[in-house]
Amino acid sequence: MKRCLIADQSEVVRKIARHYLESLSCEVVEARNAEEALHVIRTQTISAVLLDWRLPGQTTIEFLSTLRFSGIQHRPLVIYMTTENDPADIRKSFAAGANTYLLKPFDRASFTETMRNAALTPVTVGGPASTSSATGYAVGDVHMPAAPAMRP
Repeated sequence: MKRCLIADQSEVVRKIARHYLESLSCEVVEARNAEEALHVIRTQTISAVLLDWRLPGQTTIEFLSTLRFSGIQHRPLVIYMTTENDPADIRKSFAAGANTYLLKPFDRASFTETMRNAALTPVTVGGPASTSSATGYAVGDVHMPAAPAMRP
């Protein structure tokens, strides 16, 4: 089972992300600020970090730099969560060490797609059972940008 850290000051975001991750058979740990998040990463084996763009205690770039140079043996995959669809900001997060991103607010479909693209959940063989989601969008409709391909 993969263990994922949700590092976000918003209790609502953590609660929704926890629900989605647990439905994908992931174990979940939460952190409200950069200090808590770094402590969890240093003391537990974390597969992925869902990192808020405004995590209290450090900027995203500072957090990613600290993580990069922390000396931990197992560096988790980093999913940068942002409300800003700013390509320059997203590029900066990638340059600092993020692997992919997820736009907030997210729905179950966009969240699950990002987790699958990040190889955190199994890919369903044969595709979805239905052609529409709970939001009324047809599967494949573009309503939230998909996460980019993983960087090497």
